[in-house]
Amino acid sequence: MTDLQLSLLVLGAVVVAGVMVFNWVQEWRFRRRSAAAFDRQKPTEDALMKASAPSGSVAPAPPARADLPPHPVAPAKEEDWVVALSRKGVPPPGRVRRPNGADTSAMVIDYEAVFESASAFTQPDIDDLVRAAATSVRPARVEGFEGDAACWLPVLGGGAGRYRRIRVAVQLADRDACVTRADLEQFGSNMEACAIRIAAELELPAPHLFEVRAKALDDLCGEVDIAVGISVVARTGDVFQGTTVRALAEAAGMRLRPEGRFHAEVAGGDQFTVENLEGDSFSADGMRTLTTTGITFVLDVPRAQGGIGAYDRMVQVARQFARSLDGTLVDDNRQKLNDSGLDATRRALAGVHATMQAQGIEPGGALALRLFA
Repeated sequence: MTDLQLSLLVLGAVVVAGVMVFNWVQEWRFRRRSAAAFDRQKPTEDALMKASAPSGSVAPAPPARADLPPHPVAPAKEEDWVVALSRKGVPPPGRVRRPNGADTSAMVIDYEAVFESASAFTQPDIDDLVRAAATSVRPARVEGFEGDAACWLPVLGGGAGRYRRIRVAVQLADRDACVTRADLEQFGSNMEACAIRIAAELELPAPHLFEVRAKALDDLCGEVDIAVGISVVARTGDVFQGTTVRALAEAAGMRLRPEGRFHAEVAGGDQFTVENLEGDSFSADGMRTLTTTGITFVLDVPRAQGGIGAYDRMVQVARQFARSLDGTLVDDNRQKLNDSGLDATRRALAGVHATMQAQGIEPGGALALRLFA
């Protein structure tokens, strides 16, 4: 046997031994990680989970539609939650928890990944979280929990050393579409990968729970996403002068916005709008020479501030316009409106509002504005 052959035999034996040692080390490390992840003690009772709901009652939703799942979704089994562990520096995961005072109302329409670190997140960690959020198929919000204020605040261009809890929230639905199971699973995978990179503990609900919620929210949007229109039309052969329309609108506290409609506003947002029945947009300069055969008051029902009071105000202002312009109140079919018809619409709107409120979504509130954006 030559020296070359002997050297090759020795080298081969060394390589084989190295592979065996490497595999043994990898197996030992895997068993150690598995034990840390799954050998948990039996969780103690969570007072937050047992707290009773506030007293009071809301008008029931119409019986023709099944209720949405309760919010926030609270799984009965711990295995219904996916928990991604960091590689180091984080205590073993416990039960799903929310900090005292945290705003959990967002769980009504959001799927949240909540990251927690033993120490405050660094700027590179936050930048990584923001980049991971940007990979979502739908817009995602990044918010940090402010302990002193006991609330979630947007993480905007900074936050290093400020937060130990950060959540990335994806909206489940809006008035156009809803997320799919695949969307949620992809989002979860991206969040788990991020948690490993930044060495943070991650609380992430199981996608199937929120897939059901997303579909139910989509159905809710289809049911209550309606608008009510009341028009004031001129008598045959007559027209309204733009200068008069503008004067009446401003006297009623309305403001002309660049998109070409007058807006009736209250603290917090819009109640209804007034637009040109003939389709042309209103403008500050154009109102001087504009003439039109009618104007239309429009109430975006789920977004209107003030609930049923927004409709009442719209009817009152529309009647004022009709009297001042010597016009007639009509519906979308140009049929004359009377008190009976207006009252019937009001009762129908009360039912729509009750449907939304029964699911924790206040008409014109922050959640409604996001859901019906």
